[in-house]
Amino acid sequence: MKKHLLTAAKIAELKIPGLPASKGAVISRAKKEGWFSEKGITQGGEADFYEIPERYLSGGKPKKRVLFDAEKLEGVVIAVEKALKAKNKTLTPEKKAKVISMLYEQSTEEEGHFSFDEYMEKLFSLT
Repeated sequence: MKKHLLTAAKIAELKIPGLPASKGAVISRAKKEGWFSEKGITQGGEADFYEIPERYLSGGKPKKRVLFDAEKLEGVVIAVEKALKAKNKTLTPEKKAKVISMLYEQSTEEEGHFSFDEYMEKLFSLT
């Protein structure tokens, strides 16, 4: 597979979200993160050419490293299943996955201030 290599100046010029907008800062980031690079020739002489890591090219944002709490996720899945059963409701697997994902994210953001029951009531009032 052919690598797409660019100079730090060209990378800065592209203004890719999540990446620095100056040549020097791009070089620093590339060194810090260990980007693949090769020496090459430009009009101005020899330069380093860098491969932009995929995480910066996917959707224009770097992918964030996701750590999750397996016990909390298990609790969310169980709470959703119990709530659906109690309300005699069903969801497609896609919608159920979205509800679980949303609840998990919400419970993580509102640590200690989150009520599954209250949130589920609000969700079911929309259906």
